[in-house]
Order: sequence, then structure tokens, then C-alpha cells
Amino acid sequence: MNKSGIAPLAGNITWKSDQIVNFKYTVKGQDGLNFIHRKDGFSDNGIENLFALYPDYTNEIKFTITNSLGYSRDSIIYISTPKLSIGMPDQSNIIVNAPTTINAKTNFLLLYIVKTLNSAFINDPTTQKPIIIDKFGKIRGFLDISGVLEMKPLPNGHFLYTSTNFNEIDLLGNVYHTITPPNACHHDFEILPNGNIIYTGEDQSINQTMQDKIYEIDYKNGTIVNTINLNNVFDPTRETLPTITKIDWLHNNSLCYDKTDNTLLLTARNQSLIAKIDMYSKKLSWMISDSSYWNSSLKSILLQPTGANFEYAYGEHSVRTSPNDHNKIIVFDNGNARSYTQPLTLAQSYSRLVEYTIDPTT
Repeated sequence: MNKSGIAPLAGNITWKSDQIVNFKYTVKGQDGLNFIHRKDGFSDNGIENLFALYPDYTNEIKFTITNSLGYSRDSIIYISTPKLSIGMPDQSNIIVNAPTTINAKTNFLLLYIVKTLNSAFINDPTTQKPIIIDKFGKIRGFLDISGVLEMKPLPNGHFLYTSTNFNEIDLLGNVYHTITPPNACHHDFEILPNGNIIYTGEDQSINQTMQDKIYEIDYKNGTIVNTINLNNVFDPTRETLPTITKIDWLHNNSLCYDKTDNTLLLTARNQSLIAKIDMYSKKLSWMISDSSYWNSSLKSILLQPTGANFEYAYGEHSVRTSPNDHNKIIVFDNGNARSYTQPLTLAQSYSRLVEYTIDPTT
């Protein structure tokens, strides 16, 4: 267990048999759903990764070998796991909407908690550690690394996460590659088809503004191969959301690569903006935003809303394209003020998940 020292809920199983067998293990679930890992093919020995254990618990794991004739043999062991480190939430603070859990297709979620029940948002890096929860809200994995802003799967089965650096890691806590970016990443990144990293960055020495640059860097050595200065794309003099300082006029907080036309979708929280931009010409394709205060050149590319009960997004985060249709985009609408001309109070504001469909012909 925990050979890396930072993955207390994961380990390795070394096994052998006196004949050729198929191997699997089963972690007994607390909520009636077991986690089963099966190795493909037949062998007489192997090393498998052990995942999905509960913290601070005596976990029951059943090993099963089955030979080519279908005969099986089981053995059961019990593994006691430690409590999670300081800064992690209590299990009781993770609440899942039970009715939607029954038919949930997702079995596990990877997240990094910076806010817990009845607490204010605290940007404390000691709490931004990756945990894996199952669909019942139970913690089933943990990496004791701090300050994680974003973490995404790689094609080789590893994960890339960013805090101060970009680090390639597996769920056993083994680190394979580290990149120190020339400029800090503050919110989001994507892995491009060419293997490079594109991320939301900043260099306040340029324009004396923050969180309004995008960098593409080489995955191997971290050198910059492309820069998009959003100060030159949008209008930094436009009105922002209430109480925002001009140094943070844009606040680019997410990006999403669209491989169908080599463009980026991005959100700008303090401009209540969703936009699509060409990766290399830096030309805007369109924008979705409340039309207030845009200059005439940018106003001309605002998409026109249709449909009953249409609402713009305000202070949004996390734009993503639909996996099946790149003209459908999903965004988390935080709902700050919900208007430029008649802003709502914090108590009146509301958040929602919203899907917009873009008609490329009109």
C-alpha cells in the first residue's frame, strides 16, 4: 500500500498461480455496488494496481483466479486504511442527490475541494487535493498533493495536473514528468492533439493586467509556441461585473479546444462572455454575451438569441462542447448580478447549468 507516500488508498497486488488463470479482484462496496477489476487474458503471475478503497475503514478485497476450464478459487484479505490528511472534508460534507444516483452512468468523479458545506470559499492550497468519490458520494481515492487547480486524463492512462507546475502522475502517486511553465496557469488547460498544453495564463508585465493571456507550450520542455493576448482581442475598457478592479477586467477562467476547426472556446467571467477564437489567426468567430457596453466592431459578432426563456450567462465558468455536436456548448452560469443594466442582488442571483446550440448557417 501507498508506495509513493501520497496515495494512501491505493497499492499493488503481486500474485502468482501454479497454472494459467484469469485474475480479478473485488472491493466490497458499502452501498451494495462492488468495484471489480479484471485483468484481460490468462497468465500464471502478475502485478495489478489496487484502487477504490474507503479511507479510515477495514476494506474487504476478494481475489479470484479462474482457469481455462472455468474452475475458480477465491481468497479474501482485509486492508485497514488511514484517515485522510488535515484539510480534507468530512465525509458527511459530501452530499449526493440520491434520486439521480440510481441510473447514473458515472461511477467515479475526480475533484479538488476548495469549499465545503456551510463554509465560505477559501483559496487555501492545503485543501485543494484530489479526491475520487463514487456515485454515492463516498471517498474512494486520494492524492496528498496540494494546490491542484485542474487535473485531466492523458491517453497513456496517467493524469496531468497543474498547481505551480504541470505534473504527469498516476493514481498511485508516481510522478513521470514535470514542466515549469514560463508563465503561471491560473484556471484551466487542455491537451492538444499535437501533445502540447494550452492554458489560461498571465503576464502582468504586459498591459499591466491579469488573467487575460493564453499560452500553448511544448509538452517536453515547456517552451512557448503560441500566445494569445486577449487584451488585443476584446475591449479592456468595457464595463465589468460589479466590484471588479480594472486589472482583472477579463478573468479568462476556462478554455476548450474544438478539433473540428482548430478553435478555442473560452469564458471570461468578469465580462460575462463566451467566445470562439481561431487558435493561430486570433480572429473571433462569435461571442455570446449581454450586448451592453460592447463597441460596434465587437457587437457585430455577437450571436443573436432565439428560443423561449432565453437568458445570457453571467460570471460563467467551465465552457465545454458536447461530445456529439460541436455546435452545442455547455457552460456553468454562475449568475453574478444577472444583468448589466438592472443587476440583481446576491440573494436574488442564481446559478444554473445551461446548454446553448449554435446555428452555424445563420
